[in-house]
Amino acid sequence: MNYTLIIPLSVSLAAAQPPAFQEPFNIYAGGNPIEVYFAPAICFSDWDGDGLQDIMVGHCNSGMGGTIDLYLNSGFPDSPVFTYSTIMQADGMDIVLPAGG
Repeated sequence: MNYTLIIPLSVSLAAAQPPAFQEPFNIYAGGNPIEVYFAPAICFSDWDGDGLQDIMVGHCNSGMGGTIDLYLNSGFPDSPVFTYSTIMQADGMDIVLPAGG
């Protein structure tokens, strides 16, 4: 089963105030909503050192472990443009996450 990545971003994290969230919205890559699978783990980080936040999505694939998808940001800090790059690898091999349980 696939899910669309929808992230409620915080717009106020002042210590004395409760967090205030925007309405959820889709994040797109290549004109399509980013789809995630069962139990996604989402991380924003500047993977390629260009000063823009990229997205890494780790997810399970049908209970057989999982992979990490990398979406690079080629836009701007206030208007990101994500494109699917690759399944993340180490030493030329896909990084495979073990199935839990």
